[in-house]
Amino acid sequence: MIKNIHQEFQRYSIFISMIAKRFSHGMCANFSEITVPSVQRWFDFSDRLCFFISKKYLSDRDWKSEYCDFLKNTIRANESYFGPGTNFKNSIKLYEEWNKA
Repeated sequence: MIKNIHQEFQRYSIFISMIAKRFSHGMCANFSEITVPSVQRWFDFSDRLCFFISKKYLSDRDWKSEYCDFLKNTIRANESYFGPGTNFKNSIKLYEEWNKA
């Protein structure tokens, strides 16, 4: 399972890097058409990772030290995606759990 998560993480990272390169070289006419779906997929992946951590499929102890700041910064910087009625409930749940400690 961890190998699959790592592979998916790499796939999304490569995809986002490719988009950033295309944009920086002027190959994308409308950046928002590309970034919105990409950001959505990235948050979907992140939410799935939070689900695995919350359900103890992955060790909270191992991931908290590496992922806590990323999760906190992501949620704070993208409040429009993580507000009331968000689809990313696992991310919010883990964020709140980790901030209680």
